[in-house]
Amino acid sequence: MADQSLNDFFAGTRLTQVAQSAAIKRGVPRTIPGDFFTPSATKPTSDQVEYIQYSGNRAGAQLVNRMSPARAVTQPGATRKYATALNVKEKFPLHIEMIQALKSDIPMIRLNAQQHLARQMMDFNVRFETTRTNIVTSLFANRGKWYADSDGNVLPTSSGAKLTYDAGCTSATQLTTDGASSTYAIGDWATASTAIQTKLTALRKAVLKATGYNPTTVLYGENVPEYLQKNTTLKEYFSRNQMFRDRIVQNNEIPDGTLGYNWKPVNTAFHVGADNSTVTEWFGGDYIGVVPDVSDDWYEFVEGGNLYPLGISNPGMGMEQMLSLCGIANGKYAFAEMTMDPISVNLINGDSFVPILKVPALLYSGVCH
Repeated sequence: MADQSLNDFFAGTRLTQVAQSAAIKRGVPRTIPGDFFTPSATKPTSDQVEYIQYSGNRAGAQLVNRMSPARAVTQPGATRKYATALNVKEKFPLHIEMIQALKSDIPMIRLNAQQHLARQMMDFNVRFETTRTNIVTSLFANRGKWYADSDGNVLPTSSGAKLTYDAGCTSATQLTTDGASSTYAIGDWATASTAIQTKLTALRKAVLKATGYNPTTVLYGENVPEYLQKNTTLKEYFSRNQMFRDRIVQNNEIPDGTLGYNWKPVNTAFHVGADNSTVTEWFGGDYIGVVPDVSDDWYEFVEGGNLYPLGISNPGMGMEQMLSLCGIANGKYAFAEMTMDPISVNLINGDSFVPILKVPALLYSGVCH
């Protein structure tokens, strides 16, 4: 290459920067608010994450005399937990013709080869982001659970699952129309006389009492705008509210601020199976869920740490030499590996992440009809 060696070009440091950069990102549709995908400040050096899970409200500190000894910290309902970050890793062979093109003295040939490499990394990123999106979406669609089969494919339901994660959400936070089996009664919103505004106010109080957090956002399925629009109590008010009417007519969406909440539609969230043809909607039309603003004291999206070679690795390296040339990347990473039979270079991309629900009692979700 004109201004750098192939070893520099394929160095894990450089390729990891490219893998994490905005230059190779291609959009993946998401309906869950973007803050739930923002990496937290927790940066483990491996895939092991330690955290404190809280079962509910946190009591205040106790009063003491000024000169008395300090009290031991008490955290009712606090449990030390450990999570293992999820890992994905894929490789793509770059054959000798590609390598020769990357080091060509002809700028056009070299640029075309670099663009081809960038497209491959873009494809890696789309698949990795899709897996991230599916895992986080499943937490809300499946009440704190996600599932995977024996081949590592994320599943939309428990059917066929060989690996299951359960954050521990109880029936007390499951929203139902009638509150059966110790669930929370949100009412039947399809019934025009249901006092939806009263139900949402009572729900906010219940969440505050149980956890100390104020729910601010409603996730909702495609039937919910119609329920609000036809509600006996609300429709007269909404008929005079031009912003509400416009949003309903134009996008079938509920404007933020309605009934004291921000509203986020989730009806376009779908899961595509490993066969690339089976499509499953994550959320039903009557889905409803409430969450507070994202903060790392109740939710974290943690990127796990992985070793990667700083330069291009090859079979002739000794163990000490290889370890001395390794760095740690959190989240996405990339490096190149030389193979000898046949002579080629494998481009390897990986990712490591885990969403952690520290207060499972905050995830109130279910159906409103």
